[in-house]
Amino acid sequence: PTNLAYMIYTSGSTGTPKGVLVEHRGVVNLANEQARRLLSSDIVMQFFALSFDGVTWDVWPTLAAGAVLSLDHDPKVVTVLTCTPSYLSALDSTELSKLRYACVSAEPCPLWLGERYPQLCNIYGPTECTCVCIVASNGVSSIGRPIANTLCYVVHHTDGALCPPGVAGELWIGGAGV
Repeated sequence: PTNLAYMIYTSGSTGTPKGVLVEHRGVVNLANEQARRLLSSDIVMQFFALSFDGVTWDVWPTLAAGAVLSLDHDPKVVTVLTCTPSYLSALDSTELSKLRYACVSAEPCPLWLGERYPQLCNIYGPTECTCVCIVASNGVSSIGRPIANTLCYVVHHTDGALCPPGVAGELWIGGAGV
């Protein structure tokens, strides 16, 4: 579990890109979390490039669940889609008639998107912590709940004290994926 699974570079959105060493236990924890939501009959589109951390959410859980990983970017056939909010926003919802649920990542998610797609998750974090918080988009802005075997705390940036609900702060993450 503590052996290196892969190394990936962050996007650098918080500064200079850096290499992150990801252990097997983090990838397995993430794959198990998503795989329990998948059906073996699902068709999951591989949206993100292999060099981007978001691909972790597409590939390993799909294979673990015995579902189909589609390399064809035809939204008409997929039942589960992980993509950017801007991509999902640009699609005509009638093109996604088979969609069971969608996950968005890599960009801020507008709340109105959750109204269009009630089974929407806003995910983030697979590089730095290999844990993804899942947010049901129901019109409430929230960081959501951590996946299994993960702890998340929102703390004040100066003293590390826990912030009350609704107060902005830094996200501290611990558990199997870190």
